[in-house]
Amino acid sequence: MFTDRPEHITLKCQKFLVDDLADWFGLNFTVKEINEEYIEVSLMVSPSSMVYWGVQYGDNAQVIEPVYLRERIKDMLKYILSKYE
Repeated sequence: MFTDRPEHITLKCQKFLVDDLADWFGLNFTVKEINEEYIEVSLMVSPSSMVYWGVQYGDNAQVIEPVYLRERIKDMLKYILSKYE
């Protein structure tokens, strides 16, 4: 769906999102347990697709790296918020 080059992305998310990650990005990712509730996920995906994923799942997940992608998600959220002000 997105044509930009896949990049290495690290997420922190709640454990129950593993199935959603697989639905969006396939099974090519690694998971490291942080604690009982959270995992760290490492994957190679399109940064553009991750922006939309981050907005959709932002209440249960956070992009850790790369930093520029965190900024893109923040900018998208600010843009969306401006439509409702």
